[in-house]
Amino acid sequence: MAIQSSNSNLQMSAKAASYLPTANSDNMAGMRMAAPVVNSVQQIKMAKDVFQGSRMTANAGAEGVGAIAGRFSGAFGGVFQTIGKALKANLFTSALLSGISNVYELATGKVKPMQAAGNFVADTAAYTAIGATATTIGGFLGSLIPIPFVGTALGIGIGLLAGKLYEDHVRSKFSATVTQGIQSLTASAQQMGNNSTTPAATPTA
Repeated sequence: MAIQSSNSNLQMSAKAASYLPTANSDNMAGMRMAAPVVNSVQQIKMAKDVFQGSRMTANAGAEGVGAIAGRFSGAFGGVFQTIGKALKANLFTSALLSGISNVYELATGKVKPMQAAGNFVADTAAYTAIGATATTIGGFLGSLIPIPFVGTALGIGIGLLAGKLYEDHVRSKFSATVTQGIQSLTASAQQMGNNSTTPAATPTA
């Protein structure tokens, strides 16, 4: 039974990956968009377990309408227990894939070093948030819908859709803002360094 479940999860992940844009010299978005999908099955299962545990606690001793209310309140309560773990779990994968894609774009001359740094920070932050959101929503829906793999499929779908929207409509502006921030911090650090190394003027008699 466990083997069948594992195979189904792998097939679902492979099918989701087939919808990703191909990562090539002209389009590295596919690699970045894979970040929310890479560990989605395991993470959504973890989230679903948390939501179900919260729901069972809320349902204790409840009947009828109270049980239904407890089901939802327990699931909502699981959000706060899941989101922190989901952010931490997605950070490493997002940073790794964002780093690879942006280093490649830098090495091929598509972006300059400062822009590559801004892109990396923006992409890592965005896909960490996207992955955590997809995991949390997938686990939440999976705990409410008693059909195997529905939560996983929805979580993966949400991650892919959010990644596509980010790449098409948000990335350029968000990255430009981050790049400007990095440039400002760099300039400020250089100015402080120059001030600290400049000898004090000797007062004249």
